[in-house]
Amino acid sequence: MGYFNSKLAREVARSTGWRDKVFSRRYHAILISDEEEAQVGRLVYVLSHGCKENLVARPQDWPGVHCVTALLTAQPIEGSWFDRTKEWEARQLGEEFSVRQFAETEVVTLAPLTCWRHLSPEQYRHRIAELIEAIVAQAATRRAATGIEPLGAVDILRQHPFSQPTKTKRTPGPLVHAPNSDPIRIRLGR
Repeated sequence: MGYFNSKLAREVARSTGWRDKVFSRRYHAILISDEEEAQVGRLVYVLSHGCKENLVARPQDWPGVHCVTALLTAQPIEGSWFDRTKEWEARQLGEEFSVRQFAETEVVTLAPLTCWRHLSPEQYRHRIAELIEAIVAQAATRRAATGIEPLGAVDILRQHPFSQPTKTKRTPGPLVHAPNSDPIRIRLGR
């Protein structure tokens, strides 16, 4: 993960022009216990990104990379891997090359949660859909109570990439994610 984060940070810096650190701290692996509640809790946390911050009304509305569509439809997630070593070698030889000359298509395959491996693909997608419905409902309830509307994809994309929140929350991560360690509670449908 350290290698991946290093490469990712370089690509972010390359595409945005950022000069400072991309990640505020080093990668720290946190174990997730084998219990279904812990595994599903972490999945809900990932699926909730965008909604829990009142940026979008539904996870599907997020304008950037997100696993929600792939999990709901079983469509693969595709991206490009740029071989920067080959680009560097071409530059050293004085060769001209196109932006995508050294790009390869990469497919990300999402494995099911360990606790749900016994489910058929249709059952798995149904469980994911239930989780997303619960996330959307919780977000709507929270918005109704606070009166805060989601920013929306268009306004998210309009924001300058260097803008930062005035205050951020910085808490240490737990040693392990186990049942009852997550504040988001979703009733699992059977």
